[in-house]
Amino acid sequence: MTSKIKALISDFDGVFVDTFHVIYGAYNYMCERMGFPVFKNMEDFKKFYSVDFEKNYDRFGLSGSRRKKAYDYVQTYVKLAYPSALFFEEAVKAVAKLEQRLGIASTGHADIIKNKIKDNILEKKVNAIVGHESVKRVKPHPEPILLCAERLGVPVENCAFMGDTRIDIIAGKAANVAKTIGVSWGYDGAEELVKEKPDMILFRDDEDVREIANEHPYISWIRLSDLGFML
Repeated sequence: MTSKIKALISDFDGVFVDTFHVIYGAYNYMCERMGFPVFKNMEDFKKFYSVDFEKNYDRFGLSGSRRKKAYDYVQTYVKLAYPSALFFEEAVKAVAKLEQRLGIASTGHADIIKNKIKDNILEKKVNAIVGHESVKRVKPHPEPILLCAERLGVPVENCAFMGDTRIDIIAGKAANVAKTIGVSWGYDGAEELVKEKPDMILFRDDEDVREIANEHPYISWIRLSDLGFML
């Protein structure tokens, strides 16, 4: 039977690349230069941080030129530190094997993502990248996903959307994709993702998810190596 899903659209950070330490460093770099207290550890930072980055600047009370300066500091650090971020190789290899087209819809910058996947097997697999610079409204608004589907040339109802945060699942549902997919190894983890009731949660082959899967039987729990059979 031919699959209804013709394309997979995915978030990037937390799905394909482990970048949280980069984001943590970037915000401390900004805080040091703008007179804010730095975050003492990653746990404190995680309690503060939102993947909807505009909310972070709101929490600092930033507006106008100071908001722009803070954004520039964060981006400067990210560009310098991003090459140090490691790929989630198991996820990269599993997605690279898919027959479906692949698009990226990220709150990051498209150029940074393009540079990261250069010479990686994803470089030839990715057919479209939408970064925050291409849209007026970032996730959880569906605009990035809708634009990515348009660039892929695939109706959004024939796309699946994959991400590592609750915001990703909310955005995917708002875009009316065919299937929303959470990944257990990213920023939020399965315990948070289940709150948005994604259609599917992917987990790595060495993970034991039996307990949480039994508590949430309405979600399909799929090993990453079996992804190609489930789309």
